[in-house]
Amino acid sequence: MTKRLMAIAQPVSLALALILGETAWAGSQCRIPADRYQVAEQQLQRAYRLAEEALAELPMEHYAVATQKALLGNDVEALFDWVREETRWLPYQGALRGARGVLIDGYGSHLDRALLLAELLEAAGYRVRLARATLDEATSEALLDDWRSSAAAGGAGTPALASAARGYSSNDYARVARRLGVDEETVRQQIDMSDQQAEGMATRVTERSQTQAVYLAEKLGQASGREERQERELREWLHAMADHWWVQWQSPSGWQDLDLASRHHQAGERVHGGEAEALWPEAIPDEQWHRLRFEVVAERLEQGKLEERIALDHEATAAALVGRSLMLDLQPMGLPPAAALLGGDSSFSPEQLPALLSSSEEWLPLLLVDGEPVIEHTIRHDGSLGDPESGTVISDAYVEAATALGQIGIGGRRSEEEAAAPAELTATFLRLSVSAPGRETDTFERPLMDVLGGERRAESVEGLALSEAMLEARALSMLSSTELLAQSHWWPTAYTLGQLLQGALNNRMVSLGAVHALRRDEASLMGQALERFEPDPVDLMALAHHRHARSPHRDYIALTRLNLLSTFEHLSLGEEGQLFEYGFDIIDNRVEILPGSSDPRHARLTQGVLDTVLEAELLRGGQNRRQDSAKASVVNASLALADALSQNADWKLVTSSEALEGIEADTVSHLRKALDQQQWLVMATEPSNVVTWWRIDPVTGDTLGMGPQGRGQMTEQVLTLMNSIDNAASAVAMVQSVWSCILTKPSAGAMQCCILREGAKAAGGKALGKLSDQWLEIASWAIDSKIYLAALGSVFSEVNGAVVDALPDPC
Repeated sequence: MTKRLMAIAQPVSLALALILGETAWAGSQCRIPADRYQVAEQQLQRAYRLAEEALAELPMEHYAVATQKALLGNDVEALFDWVREETRWLPYQGALRGARGVLIDGYGSHLDRALLLAELLEAAGYRVRLARATLDEATSEALLDDWRSSAAAGGAGTPALASAARGYSSNDYARVARRLGVDEETVRQQIDMSDQQAEGMATRVTERSQTQAVYLAEKLGQASGREERQERELREWLHAMADHWWVQWQSPSGWQDLDLASRHHQAGERVHGGEAEALWPEAIPDEQWHRLRFEVVAERLEQGKLEERIALDHEATAAALVGRSLMLDLQPMGLPPAAALLGGDSSFSPEQLPALLSSSEEWLPLLLVDGEPVIEHTIRHDGSLGDPESGTVISDAYVEAATALGQIGIGGRRSEEEAAAPAELTATFLRLSVSAPGRETDTFERPLMDVLGGERRAESVEGLALSEAMLEARALSMLSSTELLAQSHWWPTAYTLGQLLQGALNNRMVSLGAVHALRRDEASLMGQALERFEPDPVDLMALAHHRHARSPHRDYIALTRLNLLSTFEHLSLGEEGQLFEYGFDIIDNRVEILPGSSDPRHARLTQGVLDTVLEAELLRGGQNRRQDSAKASVVNASLALADALSQNADWKLVTSSEALEGIEADTVSHLRKALDQQQWLVMATEPSNVVTWWRIDPVTGDTLGMGPQGRGQMTEQVLTLMNSIDNAASAVAMVQSVWSCILTKPSAGAMQCCILREGAKAAGGKALGKLSDQWLEIASWAIDSKIYLAALGSVFSEVNGAVVDALPDPC
């Protein structure tokens, strides 16, 4: 986990260039010639045209069933042969990836691979069904031995990052230069910069990951239970192999088998000779799908007891989430729309915002699944649930009855003073539950708001009353946004670049609408532009790509369970005043190690260190591109350990709670929880320095750097006195931007100019800003069209902020 603290930050984004360079404000005191709007629109239109051309260069047709079928044709045996040869079995039960996920990374269980073949055949016009049977032990062992030998022989090592210049002629550079409308030397310079940036990141990540993996491995030593783990793993693999699924298609002569279990099989052969269960693909039982459940939980303090209520409950299959964005917002019911926040409504003054947020008493959890809203209940200040449409309280009768019953106990009826103590909302949690066939359900919790903390919650809350400061902190912290990427497959370079470009194109009208709003000098139009924003988790896509592409064990790591990656942002109240927090949070990063790895435990440990290093690298990468970030600091377990080792300060291994004395109480609650789960900890020797730590499974080697609030990556805190924010066009970022303008601008006109500028920056940051941040490191891994894709980064960077330094501040 990683944490950053800034006093002032002024991120450079596309919209900053637009506003600082092309805006003309009369009443809002923005004085830039209006004719620059045309230049801004031309820059944007060119960038989006090139993005469309780049997307066409990528082989995205390979990642959709219909287009892949069109490439392969309609012959049954050809489709069967392709799936058998181009995809590989993985040891897990049920459907994790689905057909599209298998297409993307080429791996899947019996059921996932069967689903891909079935969809290809259906797209070709055939009638198909699935067959299922449990293989006997001898057959399962034989198939598993064949798979293990094949997988062990398949490792080809990790290729070094190739130089873009290698294998390209002067004509290649000239052709790209003509397409981009620049000279050939500019293209060469851009490719050199792309390689230097990518290789610089590779060097930093590799050196820190390898050094710290060796250090942590030495701390662990040889843990007991390794043989038991290997036996348990073998049993799990055999169960996955025995749970056999295959496809049957209806030929003119009847149903024919298409069994992918063996690489030696031909169409018509199958490994199971007995009876089989037949079912249509749409009739697969629910329990055969890997599933993710989202719950927003409200914790209520009433009569000295804590109870929970579920404000939002949504479940989806992991396969249905492939390629889809997930965003959870918590926002006050009274928060004005974006247009009003930006000054487009005469009935609301932006200066009212701090008081409005601090006095909020009802909040709405809103889950966006690929932009589609999921809403159930609001959360009220007393911990009760409300109806977002009618405004009524849910289960009022139940609450009143429970309150009356609660007043009667062994000691008789409570006193009138005790009975009158109001119920209070004390915390809101995001609870994620991952279920899979043959496994116990994994449950993860992350605090969205928590005024109690782990220490106070562990103690008695009898007689506890919330202070005014706690109530204000609660109101502010209830404004939050969480992005989630449910990773069921690895992200190949071409697929990642395509997703990045498609996300930017989906938000084309956001940035163009911002320019139009600036031209018209209308905050309401700016608000309309922002409301068209579609969630686009660029940072999480980059993380999903790099954690495999940059892994030293990439040939032997596989995903056989759902991994959960997230980013978050929210307001909070600290000693310095109002804070804006954001950062990465890897929630679950466990991987399978395939046969052929010489040391599976060390491979998992190395992967966990790499994931944590990448969190810090990606977070700091955005920081380094911000001009005014000298006062910022990043908190991350890998960075903290690197700093300690540079000063010859050793960290200690903790295997029991007796060694936690002197550590901050709320941190101890997270440490104890990890120890209770049979995890070992590596942390600073001095208790006051335990802000981050490593959590390691001593048997499997599963590893993750942890930090404040037990998050799997670090948080980032920014004082709200900062002048701008470009990391999201969410309610959190909009509120933070407006608040900062209230605090820093001397007049109403200057404040309004600042607010409109920040609105456009939020639009630009999501439309192209983050794409520019992540493009070069990923494009450097491309094989086809590498020169063009890497050189395209110069266009995004130029439009994103290259002209900013030469332009004055219009406010």
